[in-house]
Amino acid sequence: MGYSNYTLESILFIIRNKESLMSEAELGSIDLIGMVLDAEDVLVKANLTKRQLEIFTLYYRADHTLATVGEQLGITHQAVADAINQSKKKIQRVLEEDM
Repeated sequence: MGYSNYTLESILFIIRNKESLMSEAELGSIDLIGMVLDAEDVLVKANLTKRQLEIFTLYYRADHTLATVGEQLGITHQAVADAINQSKKKIQRVLEEDM
């Protein structure tokens, strides 16, 4: 599977905007569907812990702030930021391994 065309920022953008990208893809863009599937595949291969995935999902997919995620999960916004940074590092490793 080739991820060399992706950066961490592009993967995060795709994940954050998955719903709108998929809506656009329904209009016939196979490339967008492939991008979303690639981003999801990278996320799986990053092997995030259950907690990291929960935080990542709330922050990126539900578009909550660090403080809101922290409030929902009963942790500090710093703990949320740390989990997000750890998740990004894992995603970046997946992308680098493919290069």
